[in-house]
Amino acid sequence: MIRVAALLYGLVSYAIGLGGLTLFMVFAGGWGYPQDINAPATASWPLALTINVALLLLFAVQHSVMARQPFKEQLTQILPNGVERSTYVLMSGVVSIILCFFWQPMNGMIWKIEMPAARVALFALQIFGWLFAVSASFMINHFELFGLQQAHAYAKGRDVTTPAFTTRFGYRLVRHPIQLGIAIGLWATPTMSLSHLVLAIGMGMYIRFGLMLEERDLTDQYGQEYLDYQQRVRMLIPIPRG
Repeated sequence: MIRVAALLYGLVSYAIGLGGLTLFMVFAGGWGYPQDINAPATASWPLALTINVALLLLFAVQHSVMARQPFKEQLTQILPNGVERSTYVLMSGVVSIILCFFWQPMNGMIWKIEMPAARVALFALQIFGWLFAVSASFMINHFELFGLQQAHAYAKGRDVTTPAFTTRFGYRLVRHPIQLGIAIGLWATPTMSLSHLVLAIGMGMYIRFGLMLEERDLTDQYGQEYLDYQQRVRMLIPIPRG
């Protein structure tokens, strides 16, 4: 029963995690759901900025702390090893949903492009960014990344193994194509309000800080193989070295 419950927990966590990611893409893309990120402010700008910064910090702390090995080791003292990743995915989805629903619009427009062709081009680039981010998860192992593979292995009584290092497809262009896709999705917009700018800058700062920690963990996990990869491929800019 515990193994069946672990599998069900993994499935629910996968659904919430993927749902939170999808909701964030829709919200950050300025598509008006669950609220319009470019809408007029409903609170004073100091209060709105304080709430938005707090939401960004919540997002950053959850994603960064729960991804670190010491936290994982403590968590697996309480939960089975097979659902550790599912717990991370579950909490990531919950935090993403909280950010989208409680984000505060702020008055001020940085740019608003009215030319139809330019708007279509930017929307197309934005959609490409989100799709690139999602597809990058399949370039490695989507179901391992979202915890389903580990939960299934635990339910079957198999050991949860460390994923093999791979550099397929987009990972030959940059070391972190998921984050590159998110950055494109955040910045490729025909309407950049102050509210959207705060989100884009805050997420950009988190991505840079988070990748610094992740690169350290990947170096510890894969050793010289990852160090060689760092020398061959840039972190986020898809320009060949040399």
